[in-house]
Amino acid sequence: MVSLKFQKWLSANVLQCQRGKVWLDPNENNEIYMANSPQNIRNLVKDGLIIRKSTMIHYRSQARCMKEAKKKGHLDMVKGNVLKNNPVLMESIPKLKAEQARKKTLSYQFEAKVANNKTSRER
Repeated sequence: MVSLKFQKWLSANVLQCQRGKVWLDPNENNEIYMANSPQNIRNLVKDGLIIRKSTMIHYRSQARCMKEAKKKGHLDMVKGNVLKNNPVLMESIPKLKAEQARKKTLSYQFEAKVANNKTSRER
């Protein structure tokens, strides 16, 4: 396998694009390797051994779909896949508040029980 870095760079200059946009025919490596001037590269481009790749097209349909979902409240991004959309978030808030209230009452009951046991021991 021969290195075609120089030929790729030269063809990018001739085609006036980036090196990533240049396609070199893998079956004709030896013939491309012999090309060491812009004129030789132009001949290879004319023969179809070197091609400029087409530009990537970014469609807006997916972006429109995401925007619509966000407008409806279905894309609340939360790290960890816990509360990914608005309905789940609305369901979980009362549950979390109830859990906190339950913990608070349990701690108060435990403190009252400890204090009651202390007073009963002192008598």
